[in-house]
Amino acid sequence: MADQPKPAQEGAAPPQKERIPIGQVIFDDIFLLLTLGLTVPTLFYIVWGLWHTSVIPVWHP
Repeated sequence: MADQPKPAQEGAAPPQKERIPIGQVIFDDIFLLLTLGLTVPTLFYIVWGLWHTSVIPVWHP
């Protein structure tokens, strides 16, 4: 009978769970996306502001 499943072989490894890609894990977590969406621009603008302030020439009267 072709419809019946075959018995598992002795000593065969159990079936492995399929690994979820890291990109899918990141995009499925809404709170991680919110955190990254707030943190990355904030850090970018802080670093940009510090760099912009550091290159202002010093005024000598």
